Amino acid sequence: MLQYLIDEHRNSKKRGLEDSTTIDHLLSLQKLEPEYYTDEIIKGLVLILILGGSESTAVTIEWAMALLLNHPDALNKVREEIDIHVGQGRLMEESDLSKLWVPSKCHL
Repeated sequence: MLQYLIDEHRNSKKRGLEDSTTIDHLLSLQKLEPEYYTDEIIKGLVLILILGGSESTAVTIEWAMALLLNHPDALNKVREEIDIHVGQGRLMEESDLSKLWVPSKCHL
């Protein structure tokens, strides 16, 4: 899967598509120092970034939920505001976040 991602970025450069992602930057470094930036090393770096990002996000959400559960007044304020602006008939979407004051202060 990661090799496919690297190949896609490499091919998009050949087609003249300009992106400025971490993979694009690593591929640029690969041209300068191929012995230090092999595809295997790039895959490892990308995997570390993916795992590191998802781990920290999961821990942050876990702590936010724990804090809300231990502070029922704050949890009720969040629930009330979501019910007012989103309702119970659908799931909350990213576009709803700008309408919500309390959850944004909880950094959820």
